Amino acid sequence: MRDLRPVVPLLGPSFRAAAESEYQRRPERSQDSTGEALASAFGARQPERADVRAYIPTWRDRPKPIEAALPPVAKFEAEMLPSVLSAYVLDVAERQQSPADFVAVSALCGLASLAGNRVRMRPKTMGDWEIAPNLWGALIGRPSSMKTPTQAAALAPVYELQDDMRRAWERDCRNDELDATIAALSAKDAKKKAAKALQGGDREAAREYLTAQSDKEDETPCPRLIVADSTFEKLGELLSENPRGLLLVRDELPGLLARLERTEFQSERAFYLEAYNGLSPYVFDRIGRGTIHVPHSTLSLVGGIQPSRIAPIVRVALNGSGDDGLLQRLQLAVWPDDRPDWKWIDRSPSEPAREAYRQAFRRVDELTRNPVS
Repeated sequence: MRDLRPVVPLLGPSFRAAAESEYQRRPERSQDSTGEALASAFGARQPERADVRAYIPTWRDRPKPIEAALPPVAKFEAEMLPSVLSAYVLDVAERQQSPADFVAVSALCGLASLAGNRVRMRPKTMGDWEIAPNLWGALIGRPSSMKTPTQAAALAPVYELQDDMRRAWERDCRNDELDATIAALSAKDAKKKAAKALQGGDREAAREYLTAQSDKEDETPCPRLIVADSTFEKLGELLSENPRGLLLVRDELPGLLARLERTEFQSERAFYLEAYNGLSPYVFDRIGRGTIHVPHSTLSLVGGIQPSRIAPIVRVALNGSGDDGLLQRLQLAVWPDDRPDWKWIDRSPSEPAREAYRQAFRRVDELTRNPVS
């Protein structure tokens, strides 16, 4: 008699339990006793082939499709943004065949960085609690979902404003060089006048001549709106030079988030937690840089990340080891569905929509570039 023990798991729970009970009752019998145990389980008869076949799965039925575990994401609607923004957002999304969510989140983070801490909001009518409108956004999508080009298109007005500010600063620097040359000549003349006044016994006149030359303005740093990759100490220095605030743009957020999870970068993590608040002061005390005081550490942030890269970071944040609120500060994190009707689009941008979008950014910049008294 053949050993039928490999068949036992296929016979269902009731037959399997009866066979195992019979086999354990008579362990001294040879392996042929398995057949007798099965005969006892089947009522003193050997199992027919049909009996065994009834418990073997077959593939004759049409396989059922595997359903996605993730529910569908609500579609972005134009009414979610002002018309001056939504027209260009939808135009970029249609030309790039990307989710409009990526363009919208990048646009909002860019506008928030221009507003910076020059705009304050009070959640309570009677209270004095103020918050800055800086935003942190994350574009979650698989590779090749057009995160980078849509982000670049949405932030184009911010880059344009930064280029204008840099060119104006370079012109001022050239003028300052001429003024410095003239000041050097004036300084020689002032020293002669001061020496002459001192010889005549007029110390106050000599002091006035020298004081007029010593009141030189400090060198103006190049203005910035956007940073990409810097140490957090340098970022603090840039924030002190650009008190309105800055926008941190990272094409790949996983690098930053993964670094902030490491033990040796906890000081940097604490700085980012403070920079999200928008109005908190921060002081750097370093031997090389000295003391740098940031009156209001205001930082907006936007970047792309893949679902597989953010999943372990979410798990760490939920299990308690990384629940300090850093990940939750990505309040504009979007993971939209892929476009089901992708097609090749090759056309020029809508010029009226792009110009209206561009002017909206410029108006915000004009309103907030200088401090409000």
